[in-house]
Amino acid sequence: MSHHNALLIFSHTPKIDRARSDGALATLPWEDLDALFTANIGDFVKNASGMVNVDILIYRNPQELSDDLFLPFRQRIQLFDLTNAPLTDQVCSAVENTFHQGYHNVVIILDNNPLISRASLRKTFTQLGYEDDCIVVGPTIEGKCYMIGMKMDHSRIFDSTEGDPLNKSSLLMKNICSLETMLFLLNPVNSLDSTDNLMLLMKNIEAFDKSDVEFPVKTYAVFKMLEKKYKLKRLSE
Repeated sequence: MSHHNALLIFSHTPKIDRARSDGALATLPWEDLDALFTANIGDFVKNASGMVNVDILIYRNPQELSDDLFLPFRQRIQLFDLTNAPLTDQVCSAVENTFHQGYHNVVIILDNNPLISRASLRKTFTQLGYEDDCIVVGPTIEGKCYMIGMKMDHSRIFDSTEGDPLNKSSLLMKNICSLETMLFLLNPVNSLDSTDNLMLLMKNIEAFDKSDVEFPVKTYAVFKMLEKKYKLKRLSE
């Protein structure tokens, strides 16, 4: 442990809702979706690695995500393996282990949105530093959570008795609200679990200042590749 702050990043391919078969991305093969989500995690880790006084712990399946992606950041990150066990159980165990290692403030990333800014991460860690016990939640518009910050070990919020809290809408938030601790909410964003929301991400990235140091270069490049490969409408439309 180098610092008191830990950022836990879970790299996993989400289940994508393809309900809207007329959507521009609805028929993408899985190999293209894998390329997109690999770019997402690459951009997010690049931005997160620019933070100071934070240890970055990345959980990924080495058979699905090459370690080569993380080579530029190896001095800033620790890599851990995900298995075929339920992701929720592994998140719960990882949070418990992180607090047992002596970390004071733990932030968990559950949705690798490349537009999550360093400012948002800093705000979360700063808020945790103000209170004796609190939890900071980044909710999604769809009723899930993309980021959770904890001051103490509240890994029980990942209990699966009523269903999988990472997949069942509003269940994780329900578990969080049952805690006897202060709750702080960040601005909601869209989950990256549907082709419609991927289209929104594509448009938001196009509108992003490309000279900004946090511009998601890898994700933008994949979207441009998909745009050309499948003759999608221009990103700005």
